[in-house]
Amino acid sequence: MDLSNLVDIDRYPVHEPGSEACAALSRQCRGVLEETGSLALEGFLLPAAAARLAAEVAPLEKISFDVEQDHTVYFAPRDLSYPGDHPKCATVWSSKGGISYDQIPEGSDLAALYRSDAIREFVARVVGLEKLFLHGDPLAALNVNYFRVGQSLGWHFDRADFATTLLLQEPLAGGAFEYYPDMRSAAGENFDGIAKVLRGDAGAPVEVPQTAGTLSLFRGRHALHRVAPVGPGKTRIVAVLSYTRQPGQVFQDWERELFYGHSEPII
Repeated sequence: MDLSNLVDIDRYPVHEPGSEACAALSRQCRGVLEETGSLALEGFLLPAAAARLAAEVAPLEKISFDVEQDHTVYFAPRDLSYPGDHPKCATVWSSKGGISYDQIPEGSDLAALYRSDAIREFVARVVGLEKLFLHGDPLAALNVNYFRVGQSLGWHFDRADFATTLLLQEPLAGGAFEYYPDMRSAAGENFDGIAKVLRGDAGAPVEVPQTAGTLSLFRGRHALHRVAPVGPGKTRIVAVLSYTRQPGQVFQDWERELFYGHSEPII
């Protein structure tokens, strides 16, 4: 596809993976991601393209599957052998709407962007992998999440090595992406530090820019992070682009039902 209609290729020359300009950008971005655990490429999409992609998916909000849940920061069942305020037992609240890959129009610019070989190769270079594949699941590969007023994604750790998101519409108030880097490590869980975050006395978190058209890569396995509650005004709309190390990875039916409200493609 012609990425020049979507991406600001003057700032981000990802359209030519073999070029020195793209290689230099990849090295720079990888350095930032390795140092901070977070990379936010503001203005990755051209302003008109960001507005166009948002307009593609905004009408789909009416068919989004709403998920509201109390959960631990590990997205694991509460361990009642611990005190109620312990991170293994304490819960946070999350609420959002979402649509799955099968609900996104096949010919949309968003779907084309996700399937772009050049974008996928760029992401692979930034995260330090030789190759990435499109997610094999017909529902999980590309998702769009909608955060309306009062909705948020509670503090949590990711299970995946990295996440790739594209902010299509920023809210007028609230909805910041916040994180505490290196909150835990392979050497220890740092329960005391996590508990401070849950109590609200851990100090200010790092905040990632919130402008439409920003492409973000984030390593959330050890960084505690959240989407803060959205204020009144506009819905926060973010696309989640899922890539995998191995081809053909799929979710189980119960996972699809849990996250999307259906287990088989409906469009």
